[in-house]
Amino acid sequence: LLLGISGISSYFSLDAGGRLRPMLQALVGVGLMFMGLALLKAGAAPLRDMAWLRSLLAATGDAALPAFALGVAVTFVAQSSSTVSMIAITMFNAGVMRFDEAEMAIYGASLGSGFATFLLARGLTGTTRQLVLYQFAFKALATVIFVPLHLIETMMGIPLHSALLSYLV
Repeated sequence: LLLGISGISSYFSLDAGGRLRPMLQALVGVGLMFMGLALLKAGAAPLRDMAWLRSLLAATGDAALPAFALGVAVTFVAQSSSTVSMIAITMFNAGVMRFDEAEMAIYGASLGSGFATFLLARGLTGTTRQLVLYQFAFKALATVIFVPLHLIETMMGIPLHSALLSYLV
């Protein structure tokens, strides 16, 4: 609907002489985001029935660290932790990933984005560099806190933050 409204408005020059063009462009962006989410949901459902993916997931067993490493690597390449997080959530909702695997992928995505930002900002100086270092330190500290909590919870069966998240979801 958003894409249709924006397209018709642009085609028929209903953008008030260009004054509404930024708003129409924003509508196109939001419309594309929603369309992408719908495509992601539709594409994830058949994945759980694919034999190669089931065998790959069976090979990892109950280990959540491969999902963490995948989250770091894909975020580093894609430069978007939001994208990796949305994919992990969609895969969980489609039954492709377990909750703990999706959670670890999201933790990995956070660390991966911090690491990518850190590497991209090597040449910066001053306040800008301090901001990047703070962001990386914050994400690394969150990983150092939450990944061990997750591992303690899954290996020892002590309900911690994942139990709370599962309850809330």
